[in-house]
Amino acid sequence: MAHVEILATSAVQQRLGRCEHLVPYIDSNDKTPITDGFIDVYKGVGRRNVDITARLPVQVKGLTTHTQTPPTTFAMTRTELSTVRTHGTVLLFVVFVRSDGSYFGEPKYAILAPYAIDMWVGQTPRKQKSVAVPLKDVPASSSEIEGIVHIAILSQRQRMFEAVSGSLLDDGASITIHSAKPFSLEGPMTFSPEHGDFVVEVNTTTGITVPLSGVLELRPGSYVERQRDMTVRCGEIEYHGATLRQVDARSWELKPSAGITMSLVFEDERLKTSSIVLTQVDNLADRVKDIDFFLRLTDLGSIDINGGQYTFEISQDQNPSDLRAVRKNLGRLIELLEKLHVDARLIAMADIDSEQHERLRYLYASVVQNRSLSADDGRTAHVFERLGPWQLSMFVLPAGEPGMWKYVDPFAPENRHQFKLYSIDDHGQRQEITGTVYDGVEQVDLPRILNLHLDALVDAYRTIAELPETGFLANQFVLRLIRAADDEPRRREELLDAAASLNDWLIEEEPESIPNTLNRFQIRARRPQGLTATELSEIRALRREIITSAASTAAVLEIGCAILLGDPADIHDCAGRLTEKELEDLQAYPIWNLVSTPAPEIESEP
Repeated sequence: MAHVEILATSAVQQRLGRCEHLVPYIDSNDKTPITDGFIDVYKGVGRRNVDITARLPVQVKGLTTHTQTPPTTFAMTRTELSTVRTHGTVLLFVVFVRSDGSYFGEPKYAILAPYAIDMWVGQTPRKQKSVAVPLKDVPASSSEIEGIVHIAILSQRQRMFEAVSGSLLDDGASITIHSAKPFSLEGPMTFSPEHGDFVVEVNTTTGITVPLSGVLELRPGSYVERQRDMTVRCGEIEYHGATLRQVDARSWELKPSAGITMSLVFEDERLKTSSIVLTQVDNLADRVKDIDFFLRLTDLGSIDINGGQYTFEISQDQNPSDLRAVRKNLGRLIELLEKLHVDARLIAMADIDSEQHERLRYLYASVVQNRSLSADDGRTAHVFERLGPWQLSMFVLPAGEPGMWKYVDPFAPENRHQFKLYSIDDHGQRQEITGTVYDGVEQVDLPRILNLHLDALVDAYRTIAELPETGFLANQFVLRLIRAADDEPRRREELLDAAASLNDWLIEEEPESIPNTLNRFQIRARRPQGLTATELSEIRALRREIITSAASTAAVLEIGCAILLGDPADIHDCAGRLTEKELEDLQAYPIWNLVSTPAPEIESEP
């Protein structure tokens, strides 16, 4: 076997001897298990001792093989790799020799760097004693060999670290990638210690350089899915905005919605092939729009993207006939929701169980088709029909003939005259009370009832505007809508819009009302943009007006201004001037929800 080691060492020495900045010292008779010598690296070609910049341990293995092709891996024991991991990087050379002494393929190498060892060992089953180390051909170019040695030397720093994660980048640190070969960032690049002659280092904001473990994936901006200002249209169905990402040098993926994926393949900057795939998303409104878009495409065969016409192929596994049947069933649900003024964007199809689907069919027959429903044991009742987490508030009333019934939407303007509000007095007697159908809604149900017809809310109160209680009732419902908006984020804007409309009507009726003015500001404070500088100035002016007034509610109104202005210390100071009862009542109002910073415990006046 000695001649194999000599032949192997000779092959490696021959390659390294061509490198101007490298001097190898390798003993072919060295029987040490980890290293057979080292390579000195010089900064100049004079090779003076003072010019030595680094020393890299090497190991050379000569092996006789009878395989048809040279092996691409070299087996090392876990113990051997653990020793290398402890002592630092070793540059391994493996030379395969035939039985006649001729070389079999090119000399091969592997950089036994600590992070690479960690990955190889981690991917090997625990019961397996040896680990397959991947090998690469030693390049013929001396500059490329010097590049490999340079990377191996840089990787020696990994010995001082365990695993350094990419979380260091969260603090604004930068990265440096050292590579033995040039690489291009025109496409995605993956840097993994498992199979790369490179070192990735993190340069922290404190000036420390740390080797990065794990896999680093770099993608050019075009390969990252990004929202684009695009218009995609097919017939009358149009999407504004889409996500776009590059897949490879010739292919792009365009998504005008979560359910529509388009693949575009270009050749010489011209579209060569295109295809579209439909995925039925959970949201009802989006699902219906996507299906309509897809079915329209089957009729027209082309799509308009930013004004350009493109022909698309339909995915073979998506049958338009099946989709038309699905669309017909969804269409009935959409018709019902439109009749009840329900926003289909709130509906998730996965939330509707089979029992609810059956109940919705009855509702469709009664409300949309105006058909009477048969039920021998039916009775007049107020019912909540479930629609996922939501509710439809309906009344079941006689339809004229015995045993026949119908659903009636109490919030629809054309039905309001059929209903009155009653309360039960202390003697158990029913007494009619003033109010609209909205005043009969329990607060717990308000954010969940979808068929409120909030676009007709103001008209409902306007019809009883001559009654003295109307202003108070409308003001209370404004507050209830605000509270409901706080309780149900999914309907926040819808409920705030309704509160704003009703409150604006109240301000028209009573322009000098300070509570209504405060409600206008607290509604605006809940909008994404918050209060403007001008509005904050108006609140300060209103506060000065309140302070100088002699109103009995001045202290409560003042703290409302303080809450809107958002100074915790000011809020605490104002609260200290309230009675216990005033503070308790205030904390029940929705404006207290705007107190973002908990104040110290308030000692109010008794």
